[in-house]
Amino acid sequence: MKFQNYWRRVEVAGTVHKVAISAIICDAPARAFLKCVKGHTGFYGCERCCQRGVYLNSKVVFNECDAELRTDDTFKNRNQKDHHLANSPLENIQNFGMVSQFPLDFMQQVCLGVMRRLLLHWIKGSNSCRLSPRERLGISERLNSIRNLTPSEFNRIPRGLDTVERWKANEFRLFLLYTGPYAVSSYVKQKLYDHFMILHVAIRILCSNEMAVGHCEYAKQLLHSFVSAMTMNYGPDSVVYNIHNLIHTADDVKFMSAPLQDFSCFPFENMLGQIKRIIRTANNPLSQLTRRLAESNAMCLGEGSSGDLKVRRDPLTGKVFEVSNKEITLSTCKDKNAYVMLKDKRVLRIEEMHFSERDSQLSDLVLVGPVFKYYENYFIYPCESSKLSIFKAWDISASVDSVMFVNIYKKCFVIPKGNHFIVYPLLH
Repeated sequence: MKFQNYWRRVEVAGTVHKVAISAIICDAPARAFLKCVKGHTGFYGCERCCQRGVYLNSKVVFNECDAELRTDDTFKNRNQKDHHLANSPLENIQNFGMVSQFPLDFMQQVCLGVMRRLLLHWIKGSNSCRLSPRERLGISERLNSIRNLTPSEFNRIPRGLDTVERWKANEFRLFLLYTGPYAVSSYVKQKLYDHFMILHVAIRILCSNEMAVGHCEYAKQLLHSFVSAMTMNYGPDSVVYNIHNLIHTADDVKFMSAPLQDFSCFPFENMLGQIKRIIRTANNPLSQLTRRLAESNAMCLGEGSSGDLKVRRDPLTGKVFEVSNKEITLSTCKDKNAYVMLKDKRVLRIEEMHFSERDSQLSDLVLVGPVFKYYENYFIYPCESSKLSIFKAWDISASVDSVMFVNIYKKCFVIPKGNHFIVYPLLH
């Protein structure tokens, strides 16, 4: 993530720190408050372009996809006065972009905004897109069938559509990036499925460390196509604030030179969850927090860089059956943690693990197991899935391969479907 020229020196306990502002990350109401501009429900609420919204069916919609873009200079010069409410104190910061350095939040805008709205269209929208009770039940059964196959890296496992009103942001992200294409195929109309796949591919590209920056323009074209088709598929009042802002999402990835998940609210929400678990009672919450954090720091004191690696062995044979750290969990006894994609894009199922030298180094871990023999594209629209390292695989080999951990490309989410498996490399 690139930093701007603006910085200040801050002295804390006698130590001088250099502080630079890369971006201010928050949801739409908070951005409007900090920037002193119209909110997301206002006619001039779009933070990225200068179009005037239209009031339709109790909603403000933004149906233009090629309106004049708002820039840091046009914001500063008040080119569209109706967008502003007052002067923000943040405008006094030298070399700070009031448009470019307020990125749209992936968690609130795409997961809780766009993906949630699409699901609600399918569940209780108009007759042209609403699913029947049988179709909703079929999707829910598919989601429930892979609960035990969801890798440990996901904080939440899939739930049925009957609980979609209570889904968390992580569940919408899981559906959008991994389980959605499998769950809804053959249940939603083909044109709606193809429309959803455009969003699926575009957001996977923008969330990928390897592809986000290099293929940003292609993802932008896909999102432009997705937004343009919303009116035809879901009605003239469907392009609300979050849907409209998809056409601006790729611009943030290009400016920040980082995938969407690197500048989203997910880390902050996760930290709030950790803080909430630390607090036991309503009395003196700040004291509780400082004590628990001090205890945690004391326990971690003196640990090396590999101190977080956990190795579990069979008490009888001494064989390693699970290895984990804060980023990855690999296991020989649970299918959800047993699949990895190698750098040559073959998929290996782990059946045995051991260390070549030191038990405390992942780089010394050796994985042993068979690989799938055959691979083909899982989907071909809007692009071939193999370009995203997503495959349909089958016929696992009778022989086994032995590979070092450094030869792993990604851990995989593997979903059985009929006589084959759908393979998705993890993005985080």
